[in-house]
Amino acid sequence: MIVLANMLVWPVWCGAANRAMQPWAQPALKTKPIMAVLWFIIPGTFIFMPWPVVRELYLASEEPLDWEDRKAPIVGWWWGLRILSYFAIWPLSIMADSTNDGFIRTLMFQILIIGELVLQILLVTRMTRWQARPKSMTAAEAF
Repeated sequence: MIVLANMLVWPVWCGAANRAMQPWAQPALKTKPIMAVLWFIIPGTFIFMPWPVVRELYLASEEPLDWEDRKAPIVGWWWGLRILSYFAIWPLSIMADSTNDGFIRTLMFQILIIGELVLQILLVTRMTRWQARPKSMTAAEAF
C-alpha cells in the first residue's frame, strides 16, 4: 500500500517542486514540470530518468544560483536503492515461497523499499525547507 501511494505521490510532488523552482534556478532547470511527472510514469523511462529529475531539483533547491556543477550523494543513494528494489521485485516474487528462504527474500526486498522511502522523505523535507527560505538566503544559512 505504501509503495503504491509512493508511486502516485512522489512524481506529483516532484512536478510541483520543479514548478516552484523554475523562476529561481539559474541556470534554468533542464526538466520542465510536466516531464518531472511523466518521467516517473512512461514505461522504460521510469528506470533511468527520475535520477536526473530529482538530482537537478535537489541541487537547485539547495543553491538556486549555483547548482549545475555540484554533487548530491544522497540522491545517488536514493537512486541506488530504488534501482535495487526495482530489479529485486521480479526475482524475489518468482522465487518467493512459503519456506524460510522466501521469507528472507521478502524481508530483503522490504528493507530496500524502506531504505528508499526513508531517503525519499529526507529529500522531500530538505527540498521543502530550502524552497521555503527567502531566495537570497543560502542553504547553509537555512539550517
